[in-house]
Amino acid sequence: MSILQMVRSAEVSDLAAKFRKAKHVYLPPKKELLRSDLEALFALGDAVILVGDFNSKNSNWKCNYTNRNGREIEVLAESLHFDIVTPLTPTHYPNNINHRPDILDIALMKGVALKLSCIEPLQWLNSDHRPVQMSIPKDIISTDDIDNAIGALINHIRTVVDSNSRTVPAKPDRKELPRDVIELIRDKNASLRRAGKYPTCENRSRARVLQHNPPYDLEHVRRMEEEVRHTVSLPPKDDLDPITHDEISKHIKEALRLVEYISEGFKVKRKTVAVFFDVVKAFDRVWHAGLIHKLYKLELPDRLVLIIHHYISNRHFSFRLDNTYSSMRPIRAGVPQGSTLSPLLYSAYVNDIPRPSTGVQLALFADDTALYIRSNSLGNILPRLQRAIVELTQWLRLWRINVNPDKSASIYFNYSSHKV
Repeated sequence: MSILQMVRSAEVSDLAAKFRKAKHVYLPPKKELLRSDLEALFALGDAVILVGDFNSKNSNWKCNYTNRNGREIEVLAESLHFDIVTPLTPTHYPNNINHRPDILDIALMKGVALKLSCIEPLQWLNSDHRPVQMSIPKDIISTDDIDNAIGALINHIRTVVDSNSRTVPAKPDRKELPRDVIELIRDKNASLRRAGKYPTCENRSRARVLQHNPPYDLEHVRRMEEEVRHTVSLPPKDDLDPITHDEISKHIKEALRLVEYISEGFKVKRKTVAVFFDVVKAFDRVWHAGLIHKLYKLELPDRLVLIIHHYISNRHFSFRLDNTYSSMRPIRAGVPQGSTLSPLLYSAYVNDIPRPSTGVQLALFADDTALYIRSNSLGNILPRLQRAIVELTQWLRLWRINVNPDKSASIYFNYSSHKV
């Protein structure tokens, strides 16, 4: 157990509110002051103030005599680089008239830039042990005080930066890199090896997290956001007329068309290959600027576009873990979950998805996309389907849409007279 006990043997005003590392300490009379105790306490922060009854007496700060702890603390002040601040009058008035008043409470400061040169005993308590007060000076009288305060602040900032910085060698030798960097490289390489040898969903997902995803077209993103920012700032040029919702039934027809296409392939004994793409968190990743841009391109009434713009903008979220909440963060993408309008907005966002030019069919249903084609031979199907996939991938990347490869799949439909 440490001999420096954290107790309220001295009241410290104005400091507890302004210094998180202002500690009240007590050293019992028969205990020796140890260097390790002070080192542990001063390691609590960059600026530390220790105030209390150290039972360390020294005639240099007007005690009646000097004891061992008083001599030791004076020596440690030189080696540990801390300051000793003492009151001008006694803090202990014994009830025994044969004992003289003496100074017991002192303050030790390290890394404190303020000029705290004295602590003052208070006469508030009817006790032989007076509380003490250390006040922070609030007034700067002269220009010299300003220069000294600025210099002290600069030195303190430099000390904090130096103590929290580390030098990373520029040499390519991995052995000289910091240990945490080496561990990260080793973890990444191991994940890539596991994903290649055992391509399970878990291994592939971890490998993707450690790899750097290719960036979006930043110039396209900047141009779209500037265009939308300018457009929504203009007054609407039309009235809000009623609109129809024919697009809602369109997706049901798309799914039926895919089923009929495959069934017809069975009848004419042709092979059909379909690739189904699952979008990662489709409704949560809708790019706001891209959505507003496309709504204008669809020639929706200006007033309706402005209403939708205000509906999806300026939304915030927070994260809760048990009873702890994070700070509020802005939502920069996505359409509101649970809203009946969200599926329609997502449909408008993907409405201009390119139709393949190679004869491949395209079907959309909610956040799922399918490319499919039929022919008498796979040699005729695969090249055309691959070109369509490349075209679709370019469009997805342009509009910041990610595909989940673990949930995407390709299916080969072939007619056979044999029952399975």
